[in-house]
Amino acid sequence: MNWVTLYGQFEATADLTFIGRDMPAVTPSAAPAGAIETPLIVPTSFPLFGAAICDQILSDGRVSADVIFSTVDSQAACELLLAYDVSSRSEISAGIGGALGSMFEIHGWTPGTQEQQASWRTYYVGGSRETLQPNRSYHLEAVVLGSRIDLWIDGVEVASALLPEPLPQRRQAGVWCASRANIYVRNFTVQSEKPRAFVVMEFGASFDELYSEVIKGICGEYQVEVLRADEMYGPGLIIGDIAKQIARAQLVIADVTPRNPNVYFEVGYALAMQKPIILLAKKGTALPFDVAPFRVLFYEDSIGGKSRVEEGLRKHVTAILAGH
Repeated sequence: MNWVTLYGQFEATADLTFIGRDMPAVTPSAAPAGAIETPLIVPTSFPLFGAAICDQILSDGRVSADVIFSTVDSQAACELLLAYDVSSRSEISAGIGGALGSMFEIHGWTPGTQEQQASWRTYYVGGSRETLQPNRSYHLEAVVLGSRIDLWIDGVEVASALLPEPLPQRRQAGVWCASRANIYVRNFTVQSEKPRAFVVMEFGASFDELYSEVIKGICGEYQVEVLRADEMYGPGLIIGDIAKQIARAQLVIADVTPRNPNVYFEVGYALAMQKPIILLAKKGTALPFDVAPFRVLFYEDSIGGKSRVEEGLRKHVTAILAGH
């Protein structure tokens, strides 16, 4: 596995070591003469921060590692970097860390631009930092499914978060650290899973044919697992299961030919989750006001119509999986 340091200092051999150190705080500038000074409590030092990414690309799947802190304090942290977007330099990570003395967290970082300030986004914090021990191996494991992130420490699920925004389709995995001393990362692994598509449509012979002969076939070409509501089994509320599947999906395909309230509810939920949606409709369908502005792939019940909708669906799926 190959590693590249984004910032901080790492040593990569068979495993990865973060070289932590104490960073002196910057002394604030003196206030101008005559200005009213407000006392500021500034720490005398900070731990060094660092992030490194590897050559493994994560769409959905599992990232794990064994982590050892040589020393611990209130700011020591080691998290699995689950989504580094090279274009925006934004990060999503989960692991041992957290503010205000917490033990673990799921959070994101967006660098500043000319239009927007840099910002941290905390999705989950929990546990007590008092339990963190030096020279002890902790097994960290995080699972990414669509917009959902679950975190385990030593085989125990400790955190879960449903992100309000979709993750980039292709994202690089790695580690994020903060410490005044070394942190040792061992047995780092990335296990990717196939992307998922959730299909929203009315049930019936004509729609079943579109689903089985067109949608399933095109998704299969792209190694995308596809699921429709009538293929879900087990106890629980059906609407709750649908919401979970939409949250886990990388894309949603919806046929809005009939004005079915269930279909429109699920499309609205997918829009609220900011999921990429491919809308299908039979040619001649009069779309309602709130759907008409969206790009819709119209199809015909004919041999030529089948090939055209297949080609259009390929283009949409290609664009979504490429992250456009």
